[in-house]
Amino acid sequence: MRLAPERTLGIFQKRADNSTNDELWGDLGDTYWQAGKTALAEHSWSKAFDPTDGEWTGKLASLAAGEDPLGNDSGFPEFGHNIIFEDFEVTGY
Repeated sequence: MRLAPERTLGIFQKRADNSTNDELWGDLGDTYWQAGKTALAEHSWSKAFDPTDGEWTGKLASLAAGEDPLGNDSGFPEFGHNIIFEDFEVTGY
């Protein structure tokens, strides 16, 4: 996913469309950002909004300030979950 975020966008979007999981929406936002789709990234982070989770509020604040929401790290964030997408498992989520 880190090297080709555009290849995972369809999978993430399909899962997110049927979910209220803020982590999934936030990861979708990260993937959109990495693929250069900044408006969709902002939309996804907004859907991930959880006032108790500083990760998403921080990314939206960085974006509003004209800063890179992912900071200097262009890589995909580390996660502690696994999600199964149809015929394959995406680990590290």
